[in-house]
Amino acid sequence: MFLDFCTYNRTSNKSLDSQLEDIFLAIRLGFNNISVPIRTLRELKPFLKETNITAASPVDYPFGNSEKMPRFHQTVRALKAGASTIDLVGNNYFLHNKSYGKFSEEIKEHLKICLDHDAELRIVLDNSKYEPSEIIAISKVLGESGIEYVIPSTGFYRDDIYDNIITSMSIESKTSVKSIVSGHMWLEKHHKMAIEGLFFGLRAYSLELFV
Repeated sequence: MFLDFCTYNRTSNKSLDSQLEDIFLAIRLGFNNISVPIRTLRELKPFLKETNITAASPVDYPFGNSEKMPRFHQTVRALKAGASTIDLVGNNYFLHNKSYGKFSEEIKEHLKICLDHDAELRIVLDNSKYEPSEIIAISKVLGESGIEYVIPSTGFYRDDIYDNIITSMSIESKTSVKSIVSGHMWLEKHHKMAIEGLFFGLRAYSLELFV
């Protein structure tokens, strides 16, 4: 299972040194990817050169409400800062209006610039904002647009891990897109359920259950 450690949902509450301690622990624990804000990525970049770990940075996090050009410029900035993966929050205006054609066009533009920098593009969705049928429709559009991975929770809210697991199961069984289960895991049973779900990946916001 692909393991992703994410800090960009809570970095305002931690010093940079504290963030780096968590990140280095995740690396020692065998995580495959670290998801951090651009400012942390710049500090972390020299250390990652000596590892096989990849680094993601968010774009238009957490709401996905920005205009098209600011979103694109954020992607370019993150790539120049050294991100090997971009976590792009789905454009809520297009999605809520079911403008899937425009949504797909924007995705392809971000995907092209990522591929030009040998980087991956993942799409982050807030599954609580959409009906289950809409999540599937959106995921199908993502697959048709060339996206391989979706993260069905921003992690910004204290959402229900069970909802995220069910959403991920639905995405992987009904579309071509792979899901990275994302949610707050407080108990060992939450961690076990996510691991045993046999999804492509798991995103963690805390390392307590991995130590």
